Amino acid sequence: SRTGGPHKLQTGLPASNFVLPPAFGNSPLFSEETEVVVSDAEKSILEGLGPVAMKNVITESSVAVFKLLEAVSFLNGRECKYLQERDEVRRQKELLEKRLSESEVSLKAYREQHKT
Repeated sequence: SRTGGPHKLQTGLPASNFVLPPAFGNSPLFSEETEVVVSDAEKSILEGLGPVAMKNVITESSVAVFKLLEAVSFLNGRECKYLQERDEVRRQKELLEKRLSESEVSLKAYREQHKT
């Protein structure tokens, strides 16, 4: 049995966990038959807002979405840079291992040639 999640939310109380819907494990998450609804409590709040308050809610929500997109883009760029650096280090490691192997073979041949 799952704990937390939207099915455990209670109006006016903070949630210990809010489980996002399984977007990756449940593809497609939404289909043409899916109806997205707003809870009655949320409808009441939204219906009680005047035009200026509704505009402010939309503005604040839009800003939050753009901040999230900005953070995701930044972190994705950082991850891509890390992966490029990792790949370059792996290439350098392979070259160094090859040079080491060649040096060991050369040293062995030198020792064989100069045995006393």
